[in-house]
Amino acid sequence: MAYKHSSGERRFDDIIAENDSDSDTKIDFNEDYISLMTNGANRIKISGSSGLITFNEAFTFPAADGSANQILKTNGSGQLTWTNQSSGGGGDSSGVTVPSPRLYFSGISAASQIGNNSFTNATITTDNGKYENGFIDFGSSGNTAPARFESEIPLLGGVYTFSFWFYSKRTGSDWGSILRRESTGSPVNTQDYPIVTEDSTDELGVYTESGGQFYSSGYDMTSLEGTTSWTHMAVVANGTNSKFYINGSLVGTANAVVTTSVKELGAYDGNDTQTFAEGIDDFAHWAETLSDEQISEIYNSTSKLRDITQGTGGGGNSLSTTAPKTGNYTASNWEFVLVNLAGASGDVTITLPNASANAQIAVKISSQAMGKIVTVDGNASQTIDGTTTKTMETDYESIHLISDGSAWWRIS
Repeated sequence: MAYKHSSGERRFDDIIAENDSDSDTKIDFNEDYISLMTNGANRIKISGSSGLITFNEAFTFPAADGSANQILKTNGSGQLTWTNQSSGGGGDSSGVTVPSPRLYFSGISAASQIGNNSFTNATITTDNGKYENGFIDFGSSGNTAPARFESEIPLLGGVYTFSFWFYSKRTGSDWGSILRRESTGSPVNTQDYPIVTEDSTDELGVYTESGGQFYSSGYDMTSLEGTTSWTHMAVVANGTNSKFYINGSLVGTANAVVTTSVKELGAYDGNDTQTFAEGIDDFAHWAETLSDEQISEIYNSTSKLRDITQGTGGGGNSLSTTAPKTGNYTASNWEFVLVNLAGASGDVTITLPNASANAQIAVKISSQAMGKIVTVDGNASQTIDGTTTKTMETDYESIHLISDGSAWWRIS
């Protein structure tokens, strides 16, 4: 293909195909873009209005220039964004630090792994969750009661972030109650939903009792009904607006926030309806706003959120104390596991998680041993100082471990 250009004039003459056999390749001068097409597909497309450049209808480059030393990162669907290079701390190799949440449930039990809370009503299944066996199970159909937090989560000032994974959004024309203020069996004066899907449009948004209405983000959730893979969702509220994210990308903003509290997860307690999805996993709450980059970091991580966060209260570089255990327990990274042998009916086994580089765990007998033994198990073939297990049988004995990514080593 060739073109002719008249010297001195700001215009192109006719574009001439030199060989009819090449007629499947075209240059398209559109009102808003210029593209090189082959067999009807855009190979290179440059948009005039947005400034975006797209290659092979797959990779879309950001319109902005980015900052010095930033690199391009894909979301797995061809959308490229600028991100910082690793600076040696937090999250994974992107260098983005995710703060430790105020409250975190890994899905393996009704007790929180970060923060002091638990579910008073929740079905914990042992099926495959997002990262490990176990998630909050609401069933694939029928009315289901919500998972109720033992202590309500305050949303003071309407500043908060929630992050979680869900499996197989329910079909139907009912509301989808993801987070709701305590209803105590009645909707009167408690219709505060920081995350909900509307019954008529299936759009994601916020419902407030003070406003008396639903505030839409404009994002339609219908395409996620019945999905057979885990989907990440997050909401970031700044006191005025709520930004919603699906699989790490911002999908819409609702012009409202909730400033009261939440106590119900996954359904509506009034009559056990408004069930949102079959399963919820890796649930976390922050009393602060996370950035776009931090939400993307959570979504793109290959490890559960607990293992990539930093700061006091769990993850990164500090240990979080568990409630005393009186039975066998599978620990998470960055836990200080207390074992109450005085209250146990027999010996207790603490199983370590899969080894993750630089992660730490401590286990301590928090009572008299009473002639019982705590066995620390190195998770299948992974070892502790070269052996598969370590035992403790002395009053108030403890062990502190660090991982090199393939095995565990005793610090003290």
